[in-house]
Amino acid sequence: MNTPGRARAIARWGVLVALLIAGQVGLAGDLRLQARGTTDSLPTQPSDLAFVVLSERSGDSSADALLVSGWSAADLAALAELDSLADLLQVRIDLPGQDSAALPAIVGDYVVEAGAATVSFLPRYRWSPGQNYVVTLQMPRTGGASEAEVLTTSFYVPPVDVPEEPTTVTRIYPTADQLPENLLRFYIEFSQPMARGAVYDAVRLIGPDGNAVEAPFLRIGQEFWDRGMQRLTIVLDPGRIKRGVGGNAQVGPPLEDGGRYQLVIGAAMTDAYRRPLAGPVSKVFTVVAPDRQSPEPAHWQISSPASGTRDALTVQLDGAIDPISAQRLIRLEDADGQPVRVTLAVLDRERSLRLTPERAWSSQAYRLAVHPTLEDFAGNRVESLFDMSAGTVAELAATADQRQPVYVDVAVQ
Repeated sequence: MNTPGRARAIARWGVLVALLIAGQVGLAGDLRLQARGTTDSLPTQPSDLAFVVLSERSGDSSADALLVSGWSAADLAALAELDSLADLLQVRIDLPGQDSAALPAIVGDYVVEAGAATVSFLPRYRWSPGQNYVVTLQMPRTGGASEAEVLTTSFYVPPVDVPEEPTTVTRIYPTADQLPENLLRFYIEFSQPMARGAVYDAVRLIGPDGNAVEAPFLRIGQEFWDRGMQRLTIVLDPGRIKRGVGGNAQVGPPLEDGGRYQLVIGAAMTDAYRRPLAGPVSKVFTVVAPDRQSPEPAHWQISSPASGTRDALTVQLDGAIDPISAQRLIRLEDADGQPVRVTLAVLDRERSLRLTPERAWSSQAYRLAVHPTLEDFAGNRVESLFDMSAGTVAELAATADQRQPVYVDVAVQ
């Protein structure tokens, strides 16, 4: 039941679990979280189960877990027969005024430590400070039981080291003030970690008439945050953007060419310390014609640095690109095809790149490797346009890991 990508974290928790069961480690130091509403609020049967919430911080890394200990040998045997523990133990965020059971469960990995009689859940993303969570545990059927017993508890992750300065919006992408009618996404970056749950109440799109645009955003029961809860992705409803789809034909796109709009982030949006933003923020922009051109690396203009220096390599693009995906999908390689360590910055309203090397350039051939899934803000990829047939989409998705980068040669002077 282990996920290979989490093997290292699983090994760390395996040792920690054993120490906790033996009573040799307490919730102190970096282990700052404590479960609220644990065994005291659970049914008396099974009486031996205990819930412990852990969070370990080390520099920029973190390792969080929910540990459920005290399983009987019969329970562990029943667990071993399950294909997945995802239906057995589920953790959800607890949002005011919403039924947590209707929200999607948090994604993560499950580990069974038979020797310690412990089941561990390791969330893919760290616990969010200032957030309540609800835990549902469906006990495995043992001893001929006709119905599975369901246990529910909750815990709260308190904020630590509350900063004195208020939280602000530090940047909104795209940074340009003219955006295409078929714009697909915004990114909003904050100075401090944020809390979930209030995004679609606090973020509004105001149209040319001064009124809020009706249902402009994609809402699928969850919000789109990065791991550190400091970057929010707002996706405009693709069904209203893609031509030939019901929403586009019946309602039209959220943005219309020639209109003046505002993206407003209200002060009611709270940070991880349960504080409102320092004040509301708005981005004013004008909508221009739709962008239906893919980024073409072959048309990028390279300004090469001099050998023996650490001068930046600059690239003038043929249009604006998504700066977040660019960090993952553009790399620099040497003559042997090995990655060259550089700091990549997306500048000039997302229309140029600056790559600063860790070491001086040598007189050899370099090349930019651009993955074909690199996108612009309208969702157009190097390999394909956002508006394409469903069959093409399915074919590209099936071969995503097999496709080769597009290369751009770099000549060092």
